[in-house]
Amino acid sequence: MKLLKAILLVPVLLALLAGTALAKIAPQHSGVDPSFGRGGTIAVSVPKGFGEGPLQMATAPSGKSYVLDGSLLYAFGANGLPDHGFGDNGHVQVAAAAGETTEVNGLAVDAQGRILASGSVNPTPGVPSAYVPPQPLGYLYLPAPSNAFVIRLLPNGERDPTFGGSGEIDVTVTPAASRSPYTTLHTNTPIVRGDRLAIVGGEQPILGGSYYYHGYICYGGAIEALAFVAPIDPAGPAVQNLAPTTYTEVPQSGISDFATMPGGNLAAVSNSSNGCPPRGAPWTTTLSALTYSGSPVPALDPGRPRLVLSSLVVDAMGRFLGLEMPTESSTTQGWKLDRLLPNGVFDTAFGSNGGVPLKKFGEESVGALVLGAKERPVIAGGDTKFRLVRLGTKGKIDHSFGDHGWVEVGFGPGTKASPAAMTIDAKGRLLVAGRMTSSALKSGEGIGLSRIQPTE
Repeated sequence: MKLLKAILLVPVLLALLAGTALAKIAPQHSGVDPSFGRGGTIAVSVPKGFGEGPLQMATAPSGKSYVLDGSLLYAFGANGLPDHGFGDNGHVQVAAAAGETTEVNGLAVDAQGRILASGSVNPTPGVPSAYVPPQPLGYLYLPAPSNAFVIRLLPNGERDPTFGGSGEIDVTVTPAASRSPYTTLHTNTPIVRGDRLAIVGGEQPILGGSYYYHGYICYGGAIEALAFVAPIDPAGPAVQNLAPTTYTEVPQSGISDFATMPGGNLAAVSNSSNGCPPRGAPWTTTLSALTYSGSPVPALDPGRPRLVLSSLVVDAMGRFLGLEMPTESSTTQGWKLDRLLPNGVFDTAFGSNGGVPLKKFGEESVGALVLGAKERPVIAGGDTKFRLVRLGTKGKIDHSFGDHGWVEVGFGPGTKASPAAMTIDAKGRLLVAGRMTSSALKSGEGIGLSRIQPTE
């Protein structure tokens, strides 16, 4: 009898063992990571009405995340909780050492976990904007003086004393010779603005910005801005004056996004909002491929499509993916994800002739784009909650992600949250940040973060 019972128990034990084995190898479902923050999300209050301009986020190799909202830089641990050991109880006010800081727009983290921020400073506060004496084309408006700056912070929020002068490098530009056929008058003092930061090769900071000089006809008597991209010497002097041979001028009037390319090169999106004919059509962006690793970058096709891109990533094959914004002139086109080949033309193997309409976002804002596991693009949007969708490499919705391709993240009743930035940590997890409003926050306004555990 005992032998019979033992024989009968064998199938049961085998089934239990098989179930245990299956449980161990069962794929993890993608969704909000409950080990992050407080149950998958975290929110911090910011001064009411403080945030201006795009919100930015960067993630360190350690898993710590940093969010830049205006000139306030917030730090979060790898567990998602505010890092109270960073700066002043978890945040730092980014400002140039001298002068009046007018903008803080760039954020990056290098391979050693040091945080870099860039912006613009008026070195002589109180000097007003002015008109230059009459020129052949009339009066010319001169903006207030401005330099760009780059600050490097240690992981505890203190300035890195080995970077420039006490952690800061101020940047000026010597303008290249004017190409204008109308006048060669430059501003007496270069007016420089810092827009974006990137890190190439883990250590090299790259600054994208603009400088101004007179000479282009633009609504009469204006000063035209020219976009530039330049490496900054992290071991160099506290003030670095960029000669024309040390920076790259790119079309249009400012840098709105950077993306690293295979081989350590860099892609830049430059934009124009003033519609000056010499610099490009109104409300368009220009995609440029730049060499910073010493390896050649194929020239972009001069006939490439002119788009309005808000975010940019580059895959391992050198293809460009960008979020195309709706334009005021279009009443039917919403947000799209475009993919361009390395020469800058539409990749017809992606979506419909190179583009995927993001119709399920409706009229909601779309704020961020990254390339996730297996080069699959993830897009984040939404106006009341974070909504993420993952596409396959051909542009179809990847139903293995979340609920049939979508993950939604809410921050509680009566809360509105809109994603504005997204990164991927060293473990392949998605981190999303955005601005939010909630009566639970001290000021009613804040920054919300969430971490998403994707499936492979």
